Amino acid sequence: MQELVHLALESHRQLVRIGHVPIASERFQALREARGRRGPDHLQRALQRVSFTGQLHRLRAADRVADRLHPEGRVLDEDADQLVEHGRSWKTYQESLPIGGADGVNYSDGFFSNLTNFSSFISSGSFSSWSVQGVTIPAVATQADANGDIVLLYAAKHNPFVYFRDVQEGTNPSNSLKNVVGFDGPGGLYQDLGTGDVPDFSFIAPNQCNDQHGRGNAGPFCNFDAKDDGTQAGLNEPNILMGDVTVQRIVTSIKSSQAWKKGNNAIIVVWDENDYTTTLNKVLLIVDTNHGANGVQSTQPYTHFSLLKTLEAGFGLPCLNHACDSDANVMTDLFGK
Repeated sequence: MQELVHLALESHRQLVRIGHVPIASERFQALREARGRRGPDHLQRALQRVSFTGQLHRLRAADRVADRLHPEGRVLDEDADQLVEHGRSWKTYQESLPIGGADGVNYSDGFFSNLTNFSSFISSGSFSSWSVQGVTIPAVATQADANGDIVLLYAAKHNPFVYFRDVQEGTNPSNSLKNVVGFDGPGGLYQDLGTGDVPDFSFIAPNQCNDQHGRGNAGPFCNFDAKDDGTQAGLNEPNILMGDVTVQRIVTSIKSSQAWKKGNNAIIVVWDENDYTTTLNKVLLIVDTNHGANGVQSTQPYTHFSLLKTLEAGFGLPCLNHACDSDANVMTDLFGK
């Protein structure tokens, strides 16, 4: 379907109507790292054939908080409401989410979470001391010990939908915590892709080892970087590779799904941080579509509100809050025909 989206702004007129949009979020190390000699192999190859921009200006925390508290409503909350109100569907796929779902879960390793009561395991003597690389780790003796040993793979802070009242209360089942699922099992990412039964909008969040954030208690390959001084010295390159392989696995699975072959669809890979580059406050955004031209390297300045406006335009929805600002430009060069 190659119809144009007719919204208020003329800049929308070169954007095709979008069918399915999965967004995968990663942690950004540096644009030059993704493109250069030390960059991950999959991302280096991808940047030769997909469209991308290194000019996405990351919003300051103050900007994002101000918009969340805007009297007209919360951007992401209203975005979910808006999709449902217009007959569209959404889902967020969160890797390592426990099987019981997201309600009340702040963190989890996919098995245990902040809600797990370890008292029966402790009283039964289930835990013993253990050793790693010559260091003896004492047995778990308290609930606090057990909580501290959970690897925080799933983190609610990377799942914005669980913070919104409409989703928490679940008055409308189509706009509820039922839309918050894991990667595996019934209704999970890979089952949905296998059946082709996917929502119109997907937010895909790998766990904190596979999104390149790293954890301090998950072993050397997922460890935090040795240095955090704004340079590439001391980066944990195995963890960067884990993120690269994860992106490859997700994108390959999406493109193997029958859903990818129907209509106009776009995969967006976006990073949430810019830790290791002298180019301040900019993150990488990659767009891969099943229609139109790929291979565009955009030099246009954008913000996250530009992405929001672009998605709204693609779905034929009106803009929300600061996405309506005149300087929030639609990404026609990345998503256009």
